[in-house]
Amino acid sequence: MLAFERLLQQIDPAIPSYNIDILRDSLVDWLDQDDNPTNVGSEDSEYESLQFPYVAANNYMVHKSELRLINGVEVPWLRELLKLVCVLPNDNSFVINVNTVSEENAAVIAAATGLGLYDAQSILANRGSEGFQTTAVFLNDPSIEALEPRLKPEQEKWFDVKTSHFILHTKTQYNDATFAMQTLFKIDSNKNVIVIRRNFSGF
Repeated sequence: MLAFERLLQQIDPAIPSYNIDILRDSLVDWLDQDDNPTNVGSEDSEYESLQFPYVAANNYMVHKSELRLINGVEVPWLRELLKLVCVLPNDNSFVINVNTVSEENAAVIAAATGLGLYDAQSILANRGSEGFQTTAVFLNDPSIEALEPRLKPEQEKWFDVKTSHFILHTKTQYNDATFAMQTLFKIDSNKNVIVIRRNFSGF
């Protein structure tokens, strides 16, 4: 949750820390399987009291649009947040391919490492056309090595130089009708391609 908290701060430094705490803890409660609120988080009782009630998922998210249901979210910065996050259904892994993050989205690297936004942008700008050959090359960047506190071994595992998930955007048009689809694929260790999710919508 540390990276998520930092990401909110990167999106808008003016977001009050208390609002960040509410969303962070409510996100924990949305994902965990108990009914006990985490610090200033929210469980079923909070959502059941709304005009249009619902309950916490108490499970993995299936799509990032679920974020709009979580207590503490505010529309002005939700739009920016949705541009920088993704959800892998039934998967709790947190791994970032440092070769595919654009400079425009450097806030993701800043949040995961603890770097300032400028330093994160600089690292991405200087990775070269071939990108980082190994994760170690990325982690050995002087800006990352100078971090205090240094990244912990479990945090270093957040970064990779390869991708196992891909999104295919398909759009066709016939007369006045438009058909759009997003397909999320996963390539497993045996290089089999598996369809994880399909969304039928405009984009």
